[in-house]
Formats: sequence, structure tokens, C-alpha cells
Amino acid sequence: MSSTPTGTPPAARARPLMESAALAAQAAQCLRDNGGPVPWSPEDAAQVTRYMAHAVFAPGTRLFSGGEQGDGAYMLLILEGEVAVEAADGTPIAVVGPGGILGEMALLDRGLRAANCTAVSPVQAGALSVRGLQRLIDDQPRAATRLLGMLAQRLAERLRGQIDQLQVYAELNDSLQQRLG
Repeated sequence: MSSTPTGTPPAARARPLMESAALAAQAAQCLRDNGGPVPWSPEDAAQVTRYMAHAVFAPGTRLFSGGEQGDGAYMLLILEGEVAVEAADGTPIAVVGPGGILGEMALLDRGLRAANCTAVSPVQAGALSVRGLQRLIDDQPRAATRLLGMLAQRLAERLRGQIDQLQVYAELNDSLQQRLG
């Protein structure tokens, strides 16, 4: 199968996720639980985990920094622990736990990281690099399609949420304009 992905955090370069059968099974289940437009088969989810590296982070470790270039991009599927996500200015956005996915935008477009992500407890994750994704697409197109569909759905949900927030801001702005006018 694939060798350990490049572009992953130093801790992840040491060993493939598949070396821990329990973590690989947990990662496959997380992928299935995250869904997507097309249901995952157990085989497809297991195929994706074969292209992931095992990443371990101590509390306080910065996993991603907002504004960082995504050329060596990777995404993380959180298996254990929690990660604080905050805007570049330090504004808290969310805390992501097991089953959460971080870094998928930079994985897909190799653009700048959008947020700071810091481990708030010991974290174990499956890391999928750009190179790993490219190999997955070449070797296992059906599993890659499931993964890309799931990531597209997640991004679409976030975009819809942003549109809803912008609508609320527009309504507040209209209301303030009416009061001032």
C-alpha cells in the first residue's frame, strides 16, 4: 500500500496508522459516522485509513497556525483528545473532539491555513497528507470519492452556516439603518 505520507507532522512520519489495529478501526468508524452524500462501506473506510499516518500531540501543541502555507498540507481526523480552534486573532471558534476533522481545506486547495488549532489534551489523530490523498485517488478511486464527497459536504455545511450568519448581520444592519434614518 502507501508509505507513510509526507507533509505530515513530525510525530506522524514515524508510523502508519495501520500499525495500531484499534486506532485504524476507530478511524474507519469515524469516517463512516461522518457520513457524506454516499454511504461508506466498511471496506472503503478501511482503505482510507491505510493512507493515514498516526499523529500524536501533547497538550499545548500547535497543530496548525492560521496563515501558514498549505503546500505540505495534511488533514487530521481526531481519534482521541480535544483541539481548540481559534481565529488568527485568538477568537475562539470551536473545540473539536473525536471524529472531528481539521485541515481539510488546506489539504484540498493547498492554500493558507484558516485557523489556529491547538491540542488542549493529549491528541491522537489520523493524518492524511496531499501525497497520501493523491495515492488514494490513484489506487482506490471509490474510497477516495467517498472521502472527497464527505469533505465537500462538510465544507458546504460550513458555507451555508456562514451564509446564515451573514443574513443575520444584514438584517441587524438594516434594522440599525432604519433606526438611524
